[in-house]
Amino acid sequence: MALSALRYRPDHSTAVSVETKSGSYIYDGTVSNFHEWEFRTEMRITAALATGDPNKDTQYISSAVNKIVEGLRGDAFDMAMDIGKDKLLTKDGVYLLIKTIRSSLFPIEAQEAKVLFQAGQKPYGPMARQSGESMVSYISRRRR
Repeated sequence: MALSALRYRPDHSTAVSVETKSGSYIYDGTVSNFHEWEFRTEMRITAALATGDPNKDTQYISSAVNKIVEGLRGDAFDMAMDIGKDKLLTKDGVYLLIKTIRSSLFPIEAQEAKVLFQAGQKPYGPMARQSGESMVSYISRRRR
C-alpha cells in the first residue's frame, strides 16, 4: 500500500542508493521505491532525448533504455520483457513501461487516497512528525 512507502525511516537518508556498475538505479517493482525510480528514469530519458535528434538517431535513446532495463529486477523486469524490446526502444517506450508498472502497483488510486487522507489526519499516526525527524524530512514525506 502507498502508506508504507511514506513511513519515516531514520536510516533511509544515510543509506547508499543501490546502483549497478554502470550507474543504473536498481528497481525491483516495489511500491516504496516506485516514485524515486520513476523520477530517475524520466530524468535519464529526458537527457537522452535532449542530447541528440530523436527523429534521426536512436542511439541516445537505446543507450538510455539499455541502462534503465539493466537496473530492473523481479516484476519490473518481467513487465519490460512483456512489452518487448522493439516497443521499449521507441521514443515513447520508457513512458509505456512507467505506465505499465504504475497501473500494476496502483490499481485503486481513489481508495488509496482515502487511506492516506485518514492516516494524515491522525495526530500520532504514521504521517505525523516522528521524534528525531527533521522538518525537511517531514515536509518531504507529506508532500509525497
